[in-house]
Amino acid sequence: MKQIIFDFGDVFLDLNYEKAKTSFAALGFTEWTEEMKAINQQYEKGLVTENFFLTNLQQLSQPVALVNLDAVKTAWNSLLGPIPEYRIVFLEELVKKYPVYLLSNTDATHIHHVMSTYPKNLVDRFFACFTKVFYSFEMHQRKPDTEIYQTVLQQINAQSNETLFVDDKLENIQSAQQLGIHTWHLQVGKEDVVDLFQKFPQL
Repeated sequence: MKQIIFDFGDVFLDLNYEKAKTSFAALGFTEWTEEMKAINQQYEKGLVTENFFLTNLQQLSQPVALVNLDAVKTAWNSLLGPIPEYRIVFLEELVKKYPVYLLSNTDATHIHHVMSTYPKNLVDRFFACFTKVFYSFEMHQRKPDTEIYQTVLQQINAQSNETLFVDDKLENIQSAQQLGIHTWHLQVGKEDVVDLFQKFPQL
């Protein structure tokens, strides 16, 4: 293995789906529709603006007139939990052996929240570990489409059979495997990214 590509959410950054669900319920949201799922994916690809995305979310609140966009944005960001420092320490040791990359399905709202509200020292240490960071909203591509992995491999000048990809979503793992990329489907709550060397003792 010559390089490792990591997902972000629920691999390094904890995600709190229950907190997000509670936050949106407090705004009167009753369901996450297929239409909103599609708009979310468009936002993750950077194909619609933050205002467009948040306004469409706002339309799901009840009553709409009582919920402003700032409240919707706060609820959206409530999904994001901490980046535990022990994972950063792990990364700092790992990069002494391998170049590592970050590949995340994410949006401008979430990344701005991380960069502007998380402890600066921890954020700086975390991102300093990565040779390059790839965000779906900047690439206009997203997992599990195989084209996003092809783009990353091309940009880092890497071969698929010399690359390990770590992600918590099975569909993302399966699409990467189609290209011959080595994978670890990390089981959230049962495994932690710091278990990497136990999972792959050959590294």
